Amino acid sequence: MPDLLKSIETHKINASLTRYKHSSVKQTLGVAIIVHGLNVRPIRMIDIVHELSKMNIEVFSLSLQGHGRNFVKSADSKDEIARMDAFKTVSYKIWHSELSDAYKIARRQSNEKNVPLYFVGFSVGGLLGMDFFASNSQVHFDSLILFAPALTVKPFCFQVKVLSFFPDYVIPSATPTNYRANDGTPVAAYNVMFETISHFYQSNIEKTNVPILIFIDKNDEFVSADALENFIRTNHLNKWMISYIDNQTTRNRIYYHLIIDSQSVGNKTWTKMVSQLQRHIKNIEVL
Repeated sequence: MPDLLKSIETHKINASLTRYKHSSVKQTLGVAIIVHGLNVRPIRMIDIVHELSKMNIEVFSLSLQGHGRNFVKSADSKDEIARMDAFKTVSYKIWHSELSDAYKIARRQSNEKNVPLYFVGFSVGGLLGMDFFASNSQVHFDSLILFAPALTVKPFCFQVKVLSFFPDYVIPSATPTNYRANDGTPVAAYNVMFETISHFYQSNIEKTNVPILIFIDKNDEFVSADALENFIRTNHLNKWMISYIDNQTTRNRIYYHLIIDSQSVGNKTWTKMVSQLQRHIKNIEVL
């Protein structure tokens, strides 16, 4: 990761938002908002940020409350504890507000430079972006790139709902250690996910029929690829495209939901994904 950051200019706007721009870019061709997954370290999205920046896209990376540096430091406790405390108090309103603030900044940049505005999200990050898009008439993205979006989570995930009245309870994380933002995920965060799913399905889904590229592994443990296909077909979302990836080259094949960098999917698969991402972006630029 440090090598990737060498060629990227980094500007921390606030605790939740960081702007990335390739140091050699003379003309910005696009602006993107990128959002990590549930209990995933925001910096682990850097491979995607790097590829976007090489395509002359200015990237605004959002760290949701309870992730990265988005927590209130305390003199009485370690950062890990303060971060988890912030994670335990998240709500739909808080994360929606953080995304709204990021959108305003990115939209202003997009308008000033007269370039497309993209949304990029992994898992719950993708879900949040889709709900934000579908439920706000004034919000528009020219295109979205989603990595295993939590739009059609598998039925077993909803078992967590029995704990909904215990938001402080922390569930051990299945995410590999070097990707985790915290040691576990509080029920409060799952409550936000369930509320966002419900809100999305009651929103203007037709509005989201813009060019969307979705990467997903058919073996995904968390998101149902079949249900996602059915959702697209049922809602006549003919501008959405699913790209099924092959995780077979990954050394650690335990977790198929994680598909955000070369380490998680293997170099060969990641190279294919990047090529498809590049083609998708180029098609948007000529529209």
